[in-house]
Amino acid sequence: MTSPCFAFNTWPWRYWAADAPDAIAIDSETPLTWQALRALVDAQQRTFNDAPMVVLNSHDALQSLVVTLLAAWQAGKQTLVLNQALSADVQTAVLDNLGPFQWAHAHQSVPDAQSARNIAPWHIDMPLTLTLTSGSTGAPKAVVHGARQHLASAAGLTKRLPFTGVRASQAPDRWLLSLPLYHVSGLAIVWRWLLAGGELGIYPCRGEHLVNALKRVTHASLVPTQLYRVLPALKDEAEPRVWPMYY
Repeated sequence: MTSPCFAFNTWPWRYWAADAPDAIAIDSETPLTWQALRALVDAQQRTFNDAPMVVLNSHDALQSLVVTLLAAWQAGKQTLVLNQALSADVQTAVLDNLGPFQWAHAHQSVPDAQSARNIAPWHIDMPLTLTLTSGSTGAPKAVVHGARQHLASAAGLTKRLPFTGVRASQAPDRWLLSLPLYHVSGLAIVWRWLLAGGELGIYPCRGEHLVNALKRVTHASLVPTQLYRVLPALKDEAEPRVWPMYY
């Protein structure tokens, strides 16, 4: 049986935009269909220069960060979402070791009639993401992953924990983007969504907002502290729909 990791012949968001253009891709205060998402990604791609690396600010709005990540990968660039909670000295040290890069202050560009320029060919082994180690034994180091690693992880997990997309007979599942994109666990949510062609839920998740966010999705990834805080409220639900996952 062929692994679903190898099913795409183009960038996953472009694949789903062609396959199910009017299906919801992102559910949020400003929902996006796959077709609308592709248009925003194309528009954002035109904001990049020739630097091979794009660095994103972790404080930017989540939906804009997602669009910018997809646009950078589509442009053939590697990305690093820089955790702004790191000290200024650590951030400087990380950036000094990156080589040529540009800052991408994520924003939702207004799509126009032009198509994206210089779309990089889809290649499953192309290096795409850099995530920083904890730095507990020294300065943080950047770990590089490509689509193959991200999709293989997504395929393995969703084989054991089904996550249905637009091709399912029932309504697509929706995964809450509840973890930061500077961490591999946050990126993992994005790649599960891209693999399945389901829906990505982007809602306020901090503090008391998390309970309401969980009521709007079918799947969520929670660290133990998050789960501990919301369990009392979830136990009161007559028919809980969330499948918590631990990291």
